[in-house]
Amino acid sequence: MGSGGGSMSQSGGTGGGVIVIYSGVTRILYEGVVSADGSTASAETSGGGSGGSVFFISDEMDFHGEVHADGGQVGDGREIEGQGGEMGGGGGGGGRIMFQFNASTHTTSQERFDGRYHALGGKQGGQMDGAHNRTHDGADGTVWTSLAPCRPGWGSVFCTECPQGSYKNTTDVSLCVPCENAPEHANYTQRGTA
Repeated sequence: MGSGGGSMSQSGGTGGGVIVIYSGVTRILYEGVVSADGSTASAETSGGGSGGSVFFISDEMDFHGEVHADGGQVGDGREIEGQGGEMGGGGGGGGRIMFQFNASTHTTSQERFDGRYHALGGKQGGQMDGAHNRTHDGADGTVWTSLAPCRPGWGSVFCTECPQGSYKNTTDVSLCVPCENAPEHANYTQRGTA
């Protein structure tokens, strides 16, 4: 559960809540959004609320929408290049997203997992003045999966096979990266399996 943002005299943003989805089959459709974001601070000197927690416990999942547990921004609606309020205040820290699968029944098909997920920290407020501003962006949160670590050639927290034109040669949950070694006018014809 996310904590509220701080302030000396005014309300900070509220923390994100806790969402638990426990299901045999979970489907997040293309327009679907599951969010436990911290809220934006209501006053320019206040901090953003921390992101909350989202837990999926499922035998199977189709994931095409969005899941996020981002930290709240700062400020009163006035923004300077997306940096929140102009009088300081720290961004809320990102929350936590967890995907727990029953490995004996779960399949890792790229077509089933093209959704987006993130637990980003909120942005700090603008500079009060260079010597006295002690605010910071909120730290990013974490995304965890029971499928980790993914073998080489498979990436993301869903351990899906790297598509044609990409690869991954590490054993972790990092994303597949584009191949850049093809000659001009060449096409990749195989997936990124090591």
